[in-house]
Amino acid sequence: MDRNLQKNSLLNLIILLLPAALGLVVAQYAGAQSGLIGSAVLGIGVLVAAINYFHIRLVAREYWERMEFDELVRNRKESALFSSELENFPARHALAQFQRFVIPTFTIGILLLQISVVYFFWKHFANAELPIEGNRRSLESMAFYGIFALVMFLVGKFSVGVARLENQPMLRPSASYVMLGAFLSLIIAIAEASKWIGFIGADLIIARVLCIMMGILATETLISLILDIYRPRKERENQKSDSQDVYWLYESRLIGMFSYPVGIFKTLAHALDYQFGFSVSETWFYRFLERAFAWLLLLQLGALALSTAFIIVEPHEQASLERFGKEVKVLESGFHFKLPWPIDQVYRTPADQVRQFNIGYVEEPEEEGAQQNVLLWTKKHYKDEVRFMVASREMDEGSSPLDNESGEQAVPVNLLTASIPVQYRVKDLNEWYYTYSNPEQLLQQIATREVVRFLVNVDMNSVMAEGRREAATTLLTNIQQRADEIGLGVELVFVGLQDVHPPVEVAEAYEAVIGAFQDKEAKILQAKGYEAERVPKAYGEAAKIVNDAEAYKARVIAQAKAEGEQFKNQLIAFNASPNVYLWRKYLETLSDGMKDSRKFVISAENTSDIVEFNLEDKVRPDLLDIPIPEE
Repeated sequence: MDRNLQKNSLLNLIILLLPAALGLVVAQYAGAQSGLIGSAVLGIGVLVAAINYFHIRLVAREYWERMEFDELVRNRKESALFSSELENFPARHALAQFQRFVIPTFTIGILLLQISVVYFFWKHFANAELPIEGNRRSLESMAFYGIFALVMFLVGKFSVGVARLENQPMLRPSASYVMLGAFLSLIIAIAEASKWIGFIGADLIIARVLCIMMGILATETLISLILDIYRPRKERENQKSDSQDVYWLYESRLIGMFSYPVGIFKTLAHALDYQFGFSVSETWFYRFLERAFAWLLLLQLGALALSTAFIIVEPHEQASLERFGKEVKVLESGFHFKLPWPIDQVYRTPADQVRQFNIGYVEEPEEEGAQQNVLLWTKKHYKDEVRFMVASREMDEGSSPLDNESGEQAVPVNLLTASIPVQYRVKDLNEWYYTYSNPEQLLQQIATREVVRFLVNVDMNSVMAEGRREAATTLLTNIQQRADEIGLGVELVFVGLQDVHPPVEVAEAYEAVIGAFQDKEAKILQAKGYEAERVPKAYGEAAKIVNDAEAYKARVIAQAKAEGEQFKNQLIAFNASPNVYLWRKYLETLSDGMKDSRKFVISAENTSDIVEFNLEDKVRPDLLDIPIPEE
């Protein structure tokens, strides 16, 4: 085996190691997200180049050991002294153990590393923030990555040429990663140039694409490991390191497909032959696919293009038909025909569907089985709550402070949190899609501005109590009017004003103030109730006393008059017959006095009759003589 092969492999290892380390520093310096994952890919390439270099050294040792043994056999007549057993060839034994155990173990480690890189960077890119604008560091990093791309392309092109022209397939794994590093460096340099000229999001997009590419490479490694289990053992043991059809387990076919100048079908044929242990590429079916691939591809593309010529618009949808990026018409619900993609494109929107966005709060992610808690002012209702500035009439005009500079009366303000859901539907699809680039975001900004404007002109206590419904109606009118002025093409359905309360930090103190006001109002109402109860009662008692006095007065006067008239009449009767009048009065007095007494009359005098009295008779009735009423 040529000793220059080891030097080329070592050169590939060094060329991969330097850009991987320096590229990480440059990416950190310039804030290049694509540079970070590019360094991770090159780091894996360094590991592959290192195992490839060690593999080449073992193959070289086995080659020179075999050459020495063959030379000794030719020079010695007694060849029986030399055994061809494996234990007598330590280099061959070491190579066999390396290919049997080390390479699969290393490939499994590479797979785990690729999966970890994909997981870490995808999670990192999800939380990454875009820079405000490109700076001088972007220009410097672009220059560094351009130099990396040039150097790696020259070395990689040389290594690939050596592997192909000098029949050295063992050089392919490291050479492929060097060529991949050249392409990655060029792409990262383009991303930094995009940042410099103003396309800030290009770096993050390219970084995510590279992350997806790493996921594809991890999938390829996993498939290679699974297929290696079912690959014939005999073919695996008899494979020759100088054969162009040999693909080592740690070698990526996908990377080699773009870096090694061999046709895709030839690369696929070598991979199939290597996997199944026989010439799959010599079968009639494979040759038919190779000849008819272009026609089959055209047929598939034609069927795919034809499938894009039919469109079904759902009943609740409207669709905008564009031809070469220009609007043609609006499609209503139903079945329609159009020219194939990309000539005609259709953009659907649920025009009749009510959409909603929220102002003033961000909802918590709903958990399955979560129960609705009681909403209190002292606890946050949502994940994030916006504080709005709102006016207040809690100070009288006479007690309001004055601005020292302008002499105007200062308006007291407070902070308020409110959740305001806004529901709308698309009224005019053309205005909605073609007037503004992001109409939904624009509508949300308009609604937020109108909410802020409205709240700074209303009383806090009013908007929290009886004025809430009127405030919601006013907000809907203001937002709709502003959207119509700019031609947004929407119709507002509902604007709510709910969960209006002071900020959580001062809610407890505000509750105490509200409680004091409520206690004050309760005591005032209690005093008014007492007043309403006692004043009419006092007026009634006074009227009763006056009426009683008037009645007593009338009774006494009438009685006095009656007694006077009675005396006159008695005087006339007495003058007429004094003796009769006296006896009559005597008897009347006796009758009146004996009215309620028991009387016994004895008619005869000076007789011997015996009178018996039954003293068992009751003198007066008691409670037992009262009859019980019947039910």
